[in-house]
Amino acid sequence: MPGRRKIEILDEKAQDGMRKVCRLAREVLDVAAAALRPGITTDEIDRIVHNACLEIDVSKIYKARE
Repeated sequence: MPGRRKIEILDEKAQDGMRKVCRLAREVLDVAAAALRPGITTDEIDRIVHNACLEIDVSKIYKARE
């Protein structure tokens, strides 16, 4: 993947968008981590993560990157 070796320098607006995206991703990861327990299936984790994404409205992630 030659294009992935280039480091992109973000301007202030892009940095703010990246911060928003990371905060939303962190929220989803926190929900997933709280649900983990011995014996939980990956299907259950997938469902939990999917529902968390719907609750925080993942479309915000795409809007934040614009």
